[in-house]
Amino acid sequence: MKPGKGIIEHLKNQGRDINELPLNVLREFQEFEKMLASTMDPYEDRPEEIKYGIQSFTSVEMLAIALFMTEDSKFSSVRRCHDDIMLKFKEDSMFDDGITLMNWIIFNFPSSEGGTPIANELLKAETKILPGLVPFIKEGLNSRFGMYEILADKKNSCHIKEVITEKEYILNQTLGGIPKGNLALIRVMNLLDKLIAFGGTIPEFPKEKKEEITVMIVRKMLMYFGNKNPNYSYETMMRLAGPYWFSIVARDYTDDILNPDYYTTYYSN
Repeated sequence: MKPGKGIIEHLKNQGRDINELPLNVLREFQEFEKMLASTMDPYEDRPEEIKYGIQSFTSVEMLAIALFMTEDSKFSSVRRCHDDIMLKFKEDSMFDDGITLMNWIIFNFPSSEGGTPIANELLKAETKILPGLVPFIKEGLNSRFGMYEILADKKNSCHIKEVITEKEYILNQTLGGIPKGNLALIRVMNLLDKLIAFGGTIPEFPKEKKEEITVMIVRKMLMYFGNKNPNYSYETMMRLAGPYWFSIVARDYTDDILNPDYYTTYYSN
């Protein structure tokens, strides 16, 4: 794909008049795609599931940005969300992977009140590049953050257990030797039939804090996402409270911790 071609072709397929776009916007699209292309190259020699995940995410990110970054986009709430999250956390060393923040914006943040994430719009698009991305997009939409206890982090696998749902998974990767009993905030994704933690640095909490963190999660999920089914409350919170978790695990963020329902502020002009 030539720099600038992917986004422009996608906008055309959406019925947008490209001639109305300012030249500086077109240049930004070109520079953005050059940057994306350069980020793909280092992953060529990585395991297939990692390469597939990074390259698929890069393409999805490009297409999503094409939808919400233009001035007349109907996804203004997504743009406000993006701009605010990037302003607060992009330069933080915890999020230097370039994936964690955008993962939440694209796959979890509802693009309108009570609506669905912007990734759902990509499933409706008719572009030559999209069919191969459909499995990745669906998996991304199905994923969310989870707080997991480490049961055994080995050389090529990691056994984890979620704190509220008590669901257990064995990741097809190590998390770098996290001690047994510690907690970790993880987005689990199934890529090419391999379970992996898809993101950058894994936020880790000592096992001594397990009870305190679990109580905090229960209190917050019932306060902001209360439901008769505790698993539903928990899963809803872990899906929607991205900015809340970012403000907790960030290394350089010094402002107040954001509320779990902070995402709702992006719907007001």
